[in-house]
Amino acid sequence: YAFNLNDQRILSTVGGQAAVAVQNARLLEQTRQFAAELEDAVRQRTLELQRERDSIDFLYRITSSLTTSLDIDLTLNSALAMMVEAFDADMGVILGIDSISDNLTFRAIYNLTEEVGERSGISTREGLAGWVIQAHQSVVVEDVQNDFRWLQLGVWETQPRGAIATLLEANEDTLGVAILFSTTPGKFTEAQLRVLEAVASQVASAMNNADLYALIREQAERLAAMVRREQVDSTKNLAIVESIADGIMVANREGEVTQFNSAA
Repeated sequence: YAFNLNDQRILSTVGGQAAVAVQNARLLEQTRQFAAELEDAVRQRTLELQRERDSIDFLYRITSSLTTSLDIDLTLNSALAMMVEAFDADMGVILGIDSISDNLTFRAIYNLTEEVGERSGISTREGLAGWVIQAHQSVVVEDVQNDFRWLQLGVWETQPRGAIATLLEANEDTLGVAILFSTTPGKFTEAQLRVLEAVASQVASAMNNADLYALIREQAERLAAMVRREQVDSTKNLAIVESIADGIMVANREGEVTQFNSAA
């Protein structure tokens, strides 16, 4: 009987205050945790926005570079260099599909030997590029040296490890493949793959526009040659008609007079 009713009342009062203190401490801890989570979420979202801004800026810069020149080879090499820099890659290649042989040819290379760049006649069913074309999908490769799709082309100064590859498509036509390499395994991510696909779409459009421009230019030159031949033939015919002493009249199939000489 060391305690009495008054002690119990005092202890109850103190216990109530202690409970409030414990509850406040819990709320404070929850508030701190929530603030930390919110700060982390804000930081993550800020990083995402930064990446999105960088991606948009990169797309703008590469789109601008693709429209500055009609020299498609120069344009592709410039675009590939920007892609390698943006994705922090070590090497890169743009392969196009030859319309006649249907094989892959090197359209642009970055940090690769000339021996590799001059290699041609690669089937669209060979190697990593062939797999991308046949499967009709982009891919991130952890390590090409341990991948069954890898095809060694010539002598590489530095062996590639990580790789990221995507199709070059324009108007539902497959024009080729763009591949970036890294000497570090697992270098590339799925998020980077989505950005590369957007870039590849712009590169493919530039390639398609260049092919259309070349076709239109060829047809224009052919038409101009035909017009010049027609003008030469017309001049020859006029000279022949004028050289004849007799009066001569030329009519078309409808009986309309189209030409006559001075004698006529």
